Amino acid sequence: MIDFKQLSRTGQSAAFTIFTLFGDYLIPFKDGAAWTQELIYLLNLLGMPERTARTTLARMKNRGWFQVERSGRNSRYILTVEGRNVLEQGRQRIFEPATLEWNECWQIVVYRLPEKLRAEREEFRKKIVWFGFGNLANGTWISSHDRSTELTLIAEQLGIASYVSLFSGKRIGLMTNQEIVSKCWDLCTLETKYTSFIQEWQPRLDQFVESTAHKAKLPNAQFRFKESFWLTFDFQPFP
Repeated sequence: MIDFKQLSRTGQSAAFTIFTLFGDYLIPFKDGAAWTQELIYLLNLLGMPERTARTTLARMKNRGWFQVERSGRNSRYILTVEGRNVLEQGRQRIFEPATLEWNECWQIVVYRLPEKLRAEREEFRKKIVWFGFGNLANGTWISSHDRSTELTLIAEQLGIASYVSLFSGKRIGLMTNQEIVSKCWDLCTLETKYTSFIQEWQPRLDQFVESTAHKAKLPNAQFRFKESFWLTFDFQPFP
């Protein structure tokens, strides 16, 4: 078995790591709940010190992402409805199948929020980016995918529905579809990142497939857990 280099991730918060753990592992296998010692153990496998894990979990609870149930001296972290909704939406977005056909119909979001709603405006912008929209002009975002259901719900939850308009239509002139894409998305940078991702993970996948095909001894459960976690962790910025 190849001695894979120890993964080291920087620039991401401890909270982001915990969110990934819940979304990728604890929702599917533990229904979004885990005892504190289970969390500490899993996060330690990922390189997070116990003190950092406990402090971050407490902060996330205070922000409303978790509720805590106690049983004697033990406690269990359970995703709140809001936390579960965010992670389930994220999981669907990350793992949804690629759309290979397009009817050349653009989905457009136009909004203009007053300064008093700056926080809501920034949150809505983050959601638009997460759903793959590109910035066509100031306050105008565009996508080839219909996300009207998701964005309507988000606008209503943020209380800004009256400031947001959604449109759907085909290009009728001037810029070509290819020119629109080039204006709204940095495809060169995206390609570079995809290439780096493949160069990082393809050899590891090949090694795993080879060991399976030859009935070699498979990596232990801890190794498989860590590889699966970091694979998802690295991939999830692409949407």
